Amino acid sequence: MRVSVVIVSWNRKNDLRDTLRSVLSQNYLSLEIVVVDNCSTDGSPEMVKQDFPGVNLIQPERQLSACQSYNTAMKRSTGDIVVILDNDVVLGEDWIRQVVAELETDSQLGAMASRVVNFYTKEEIWGFGRFTKNEYFMKEFYCTTFIGCAAAIKNEILRQIGYYSEEFEIYVNEADLAARLLRAGYRIKYNPAIVAYHKVSPSQRGKGRKLFYSTRNFIWYYWEFYPFPQVLVASAVRIAVGLLEAVRTGLVRLYVRAVREAIAGLPRHISRRTPLKILKRTYSWKQLKEDYLVAYRS
Repeated sequence: MRVSVVIVSWNRKNDLRDTLRSVLSQNYLSLEIVVVDNCSTDGSPEMVKQDFPGVNLIQPERQLSACQSYNTAMKRSTGDIVVILDNDVVLGEDWIRQVVAELETDSQLGAMASRVVNFYTKEEIWGFGRFTKNEYFMKEFYCTTFIGCAAAIKNEILRQIGYYSEEFEIYVNEADLAARLLRAGYRIKYNPAIVAYHKVSPSQRGKGRKLFYSTRNFIWYYWEFYPFPQVLVASAVRIAVGLLEAVRTGLVRLYVRAVREAIAGLPRHISRRTPLKILKRTYSWKQLKEDYLVAYRS
């Protein structure tokens, strides 16, 4: 199978270089790499042209949102499988080969979720909700989402269900795409043997960005896909936890704006509401804590 690796980058020249090196070190022959450079000013485009001349470099004339940028790259991809990477991810050994082996042997498998580890601390950085963070690296299972910094999806399915929803801009767009994939009758699998290392930044770029988009976008996602009455519980929890984070960070006004935008956009999402029973889950205090850390602190 031909594999297209898509990467979006903005002003992380050294990290991008490491990511590209890790992709090329996979020694997978049928491979194309598409990089969208989102108007970097640190010499990233020049570095790609000089050090990686085989990369398909796309340079938009204006800055795009994360979703717009990834969509631009995915629509240009010609591979059977599209690998979605952040520009600060280092792939583990045989990552691409393992992903291909999984996807090419199961026609109902639409996407592969990767185990993601903090590059610096080697700690797990995602719990998937179903298991605690300390459990999930030992289990292989079918799941309902994927980690957007290192995942793979069949290109024919992307063309069928559509790409990232650009109204999300950034955050929760992976969960939305995953839900549409599940709605179309495909499955997502998580294999802990497929490992990627994420260079988690100690501080988020853009103060309050994660608070705003996570609060707004999760509410939209819940109301389009969560079954009743869980949608009410999930929305209430998200609003309460978001408020606590807003108070903690002194960003209450930004949080209020996020809630207002979420409410304003609800009619669109309710109009295409398709509850998925597979998304039903139970909450525990431990999982709520991990959900909070993932949504606002990771």
